[in-house]
Amino acid sequence: MKGNSFKFNKSFYSIMRDMTDKQAGEFIKGICGYAFENKPFITKDEYLKGVYLYVKREIDVSKENSVNGRKGGLISAEIRKNDKRENAYKEAMSKGGVIAEQTLEILISGLKSDSENSKGKDGKVVAK
Repeated sequence: MKGNSFKFNKSFYSIMRDMTDKQAGEFIKGICGYAFENKPFITKDEYLKGVYLYVKREIDVSKENSVNGRKGGLISAEIRKNDKRENAYKEAMSKGGVIAEQTLEILISGLKSDSENSKGKDGKVVAK
């Protein structure tokens, strides 16, 4: 997981209440190892293996949701940025004259520099 945290659901706690202290400690170390270091959970306890598979699935879904949410956030931010530029251009055009031409030139140069600065090595748009 990219961050320094993961979601610990109440259902995880409910499962842990039925465990011995030794099992709970092994379980916590196992899920933290998976969440932060992508380490597989190795144990001889069959009950913990089953519980781990359930929790692993939940962590994986959380990771996927985080990645997808970030993609959507980047798209929304780009849309808002473009809307602001469009509104500034329309406002300048309504005033007419030289101001509109100057504003158009500034907006075009800003769009060019943004598109050049926001592309990574592979040509895809990246977050700033």
